[in-house]
Amino acid sequence: MKQTAHISLILLHHTQPFRGTNSRLYFTCGDRAINLAISTIASHRSIARTLGSGSSSAEVAEKLDRLNQSLVDIRKREKKLLQETSKIEGERLKALLQAGQNAWTYREDAPMEFFTGVISEIKDVVKDTGLVVLASGEGKKGGQVIIMGQKTAVEEMAKNVKAAVKAIKGGGGGPKWQGKVVEWGKGEVEALRKLVEEP
Repeated sequence: MKQTAHISLILLHHTQPFRGTNSRLYFTCGDRAINLAISTIASHRSIARTLGSGSSSAEVAEKLDRLNQSLVDIRKREKKLLQETSKIEGERLKALLQAGQNAWTYREDAPMEFFTGVISEIKDVVKDTGLVVLASGEGKKGGQVIIMGQKTAVEEMAKNVKAAVKAIKGGGGGPKWQGKVVEWGKGEVEALRKLVEEP
């Protein structure tokens, strides 16, 4: 450039600490700065419309803060409900085990926290009697399978599970076997249920 005026508009973004007292300064200038400003304003307005807030930065920030707090509250309620649900399911499985039956649970969207809660309810009973199979997921999303019980029963069921569910990888020993289902095939969940409930 023949003169600094050719730089035109300069937008200063932010700084980043770098090697002690040094800092990096991020900026955009010229036509790129103008295009960035235009796209940023358009994005800001689009976000404001999506949030249902005013278009000022303060209003958008306030709306986001409220949404974030709502999300925190929802997660707390979800965690509490998950704990209560897993306890109820654990008690149901425990009753089946105490009645001399194998126990089966399948939930498409069950997170690991759900199974952890169930396992904590049945672990003292399942080590002495019966067999429990926990499964989750659906279709191409895959899922998981957990088998608990007496060692020989778990080993035998693991062999049957690997035969019934083609896309499964897993391992373990003793009273627990755990596998990851890469993809549930058609009819595999029902086949697995029958293995457990109709030996």
